[in-house]
Amino acid sequence: EPYHGFTIGVQTQANGATEKDRDSKLIWSIYDTSDASWKNPRLFGTGVFYEIGRTDVPLPKRQNLPRVVKRKTMPLDKLPLVRVNQVGYFPAGPKLAVVVTDEASPLEWDILDSAGKKVASGKTIPMGKDLSSGDPIHHVDFTQFRKAGTGYTLVVGKATSFPFDIAPDVYAGLRKDAMAYFYQSRMGIPLTAEYAGAAWARSAFFVSDESVKAADYPVFPAKDYAELPYTLNAGKGWMDAGDYGKYIVNGGITLWTLLNAYERNPRLFPDGSLKIPENANGVPDILDETRWELEFFLGMQVPDGQKDAGMVHHKLHEKKWLPLPYKAPERTDDRYAMKVSTAATLNFAAATAQAARLYAGFDKAFADRCLAASEKAWNAALKNPARLFYYVSDDGGGDYDDVKVADEFFWASCELWLSTGKAEYRDYLEKALASKEFDSVMSSPNGPMYWGSTSGLGMLSLMTKKSALGSGALKTVKADLMAGADRYLSQIKDEGYRAPFFE
Repeated sequence: EPYHGFTIGVQTQANGATEKDRDSKLIWSIYDTSDASWKNPRLFGTGVFYEIGRTDVPLPKRQNLPRVVKRKTMPLDKLPLVRVNQVGYFPAGPKLAVVVTDEASPLEWDILDSAGKKVASGKTIPMGKDLSSGDPIHHVDFTQFRKAGTGYTLVVGKATSFPFDIAPDVYAGLRKDAMAYFYQSRMGIPLTAEYAGAAWARSAFFVSDESVKAADYPVFPAKDYAELPYTLNAGKGWMDAGDYGKYIVNGGITLWTLLNAYERNPRLFPDGSLKIPENANGVPDILDETRWELEFFLGMQVPDGQKDAGMVHHKLHEKKWLPLPYKAPERTDDRYAMKVSTAATLNFAAATAQAARLYAGFDKAFADRCLAASEKAWNAALKNPARLFYYVSDDGGGDYDDVKVADEFFWASCELWLSTGKAEYRDYLEKALASKEFDSVMSSPNGPMYWGSTSGLGMLSLMTKKSALGSGALKTVKADLMAGADRYLSQIKDEGYRAPFFE
C-alpha cells in the first residue's frame, strides 16, 4: 500500500490514438533514451506518492538509478578498450572479455604471453549496445585457452588489455581480503596498525553509541524526533558502506552470508586465520567477526518493561547526513536509534536464531542469549506485523523501507525451526511454502536474495537440513531456489558486461 514518500519506478508511454499513427510512441523517462526499459528496470523513471495537504512533499529517491552524463564528460580515454577480468581466470573455467567498438563485423583477437608471443587467437562476437553503460561492444570468448600463466594480454587491433593471469589459485587471497573489510568497518573500537595496517589505523568511531538515545520519527505536524524513555547499548557493529549509520536490515543479510558460509564450511576461517584482535581465543575467526555485529543487534532490541518490548529499532545514525569526507568523532550526543519496525525485528530474529546454533559449541551463554532474544523478537513481530518503515525527508541515513515483510517472517521461521526444532516454527514455514506467496519474490528484478527480499536466505538455510523437510516442502524449496537462480542467469545474459545487478 502506498504511503507518504513511497517511491516507485515508472515507465509511461503514449501511443497514437488512431490506427494510422499507432506506430508513434512517446516514452517518459530521462534514462530510457533507447526505449529499453521494458527489459531493464534500471532505466525506469521515478514516481513518488504523497499525501494531499502535506507541506513536506518528499523528492523522489534516486538510489539505484544511473547518473545521466554525456559520454564526453567521462574520463574513459585512459581505460583500455579491451576489458578483461583483471584478477584472472581459472584454467578450466569460462573466460570472457569485452571490447568497446562500434564495428559491425567480427574482429581478430590475439592472446600474448608475458614475452609477447602469440598463444591463442580468434574472432570477436558483435553484441550491439550494452543497455547499462551504453557502450557498443563485442565479446571475446577464450574459454578453450587453458594454459596457466601470468602477464597475459588480449590484443584487438591496436587496443591491448591490462595484464591478467590464468591460475587455479587466482582467487586464493579473496577470502581474507573480503573479511578484512569487516574489521576495518568496526565501530566503537580503535583500529591498530597490527591488525588494520598502518595506513588504516584510526581512533574509535562513535563509542558513545554504547549509550545511545532511542527515538521515534516526527509525526506531522511535529517537526522534531520524539525521544523515548530509555537508552540502548549499541556501541559495536559495522558502519554502512557509504556512511556512519548502522542498519539492522543491511546487517541481517550480511550476518546470514557470513554465518551461512561458516555453517557450510566450518574449517574455512579457523582461529588465527584473520588479522583481528580475537584471533587467538579458540573460536573460529569468522565467528569472532560476526559477533561484533551481533552485539550491536542485541543492543538494538527494546528492553523489557518498555512499550514495544522485544521489537527492534530499524537503524542508528544522526538526524542529518554527515559531510563526506569526514572523520567520525569518538563521542557525540546527536545519534539516535530510529523507530522500531517489523522488518528489523524479523531480521534480528533470523540472525540471532542462526547465531544461537552456531555459537553453542563455543559460548553457550552467548548462544542462549541470542536464542532468547530471537524468540522474544519473533513474538513481538507476531503482535506487530505491520510496523513498516517509511521514507523520511532530510534524514541522516538510508531508509531501507520495506512494505512487504512476509519474506522476513518466512526467513525468521526457518532459522528458528533449525535452531529449536519447535513445531510452531516448522508449521509456519510449511504453511508459507504451501501458500505460494513467494513466487513473485523469486522472479522480482532483484531476485530472491537482497536486503529487502530474504525468503531465499531461509530456503538456503533449510537446505542444510533438507532430510528433515517433508517431500512437498523440499520440492517447493528446490523449485523456488532454481527459479531465483534462473532469474540471475537471465539478468546476466541481458548485460553486455555480464554483471548481474544486486542491491
